[in-house]
Amino acid sequence: MKELIPMSKKYIRVSEGLNNYKLVEASKVEAAIKSNEKDYYTSIFLYDQSHYDTWKKTHSLAGVRDVVTNKIFFDFDKENDLERARKDAVVVIERLIADGINPNNIQCAFSGFKGFSVEVEHTALLNPQQFKNLVFSYASDLTTFDTVVNDPNRIIRVTGTKHPKSGLYKFPLTVEQMQNLNVEDIKVLAQDINNAAEDYSGWTPVTLPTVALGRAHRETKSETKVVLPVLEGTVSELEWMKKPKWLSNCKFAIMNGFVPEGQRNNALMALAATFKAQGFSEEHTIAMLKTTTEKIATLTGEDEFPENELKRNVVNYVYGPSWKGATYSCKEDGWLKQYCESLGHHKCVHMEKT
Repeated sequence: MKELIPMSKKYIRVSEGLNNYKLVEASKVEAAIKSNEKDYYTSIFLYDQSHYDTWKKTHSLAGVRDVVTNKIFFDFDKENDLERARKDAVVVIERLIADGINPNNIQCAFSGFKGFSVEVEHTALLNPQQFKNLVFSYASDLTTFDTVVNDPNRIIRVTGTKHPKSGLYKFPLTVEQMQNLNVEDIKVLAQDINNAAEDYSGWTPVTLPTVALGRAHRETKSETKVVLPVLEGTVSELEWMKKPKWLSNCKFAIMNGFVPEGQRNNALMALAATFKAQGFSEEHTIAMLKTTTEKIATLTGEDEFPENELKRNVVNYVYGPSWKGATYSCKEDGWLKQYCESLGHHKCVHMEKT
């Protein structure tokens, strides 16, 4: 069968564990997975020859943003309420089907730990902004949707490999299984990869209809729905007199763990950018963000953000060569402005410059 996209000219990041990675020709990724008893990851986005040549010299992909992908990928996480994550995944599946996507072309999986993924392959390559517009147009209103899935450096666990903490496999599911099985039944299946359905030959690339592409084109950052916490009373307990003068009220609240559901990565990114602008070193920023993630976990009951993910998804990016010195402001439309307004009488009176 003729390749719709010439994958022989593309590379994928393959990682055994979270840090030990290499670039592999897209057509040879399967051979790079040595054992399904270990946790392997691949990049969502594809790298070209120039990226590969740079990586061979520097052994780093830091700052690389001009990547593309043929995947439309959704991740739903809620460790303490997996059923909620499953239901959100089902909602996206139903939306894809309503847009004319054949259920046989929708790839579903249980992550083996705290969530579910939904994926389709696309007949055209998408840049990061196009990818973000598409996935957000389908899932931005769902509370367990992982909003950092559009990060060009994002990696995802390889289906069929074992999660090191739970001992369960990232387990492929049919659309029917995703819709009808409960979480406990899925966990039982995920104990043995041989329980997986044998035939996934129906997974073929799709072309999204005009209605889906049009909706994605209209999706903008300011239109993304934000699930705001009820903060008016709780933030009153903060020691506002101890707030640094250079830190805005909204970022002070974030720093103390009051983060909207589904916006943790954006919130940490906003803090990291502000800390960098104030002259803090990368090491100091990691330490301060680590404290913030601990406070978030205490308030929400969710797992703490792993430090390696904090470094990879937030700090390395903000302190990397592609960062142009921008910071996040609650003066502008978007989630931070909405969040700031949710602080009630504690909202920023004089909007911050940083």
